[in-house]
Amino acid sequence: MRNRAVSDLAIVSDLRRATGRFPRDARLAELIRELTAGNRTFARLWVSGTVAALALAAHTGRTYAPAS
Repeated sequence: MRNRAVSDLAIVSDLRRATGRFPRDARLAELIRELTAGNRTFARLWVSGTVAALALAAHTGRTYAPAS
């Protein structure tokens, strides 16, 4: 289960960073809307605002506070 949680967090974190880099990307915005509407885990992680330090998280299995 820990690997699944780390993978889920990694995906959401990557997408959050992508929306920061490409704020006007309509296809990316639509993907986020679809995932938020159709996946409770994604929606919960997305709303949390978490962007994890993924390289370290992948090795330790720990997640970190949202970046400011």
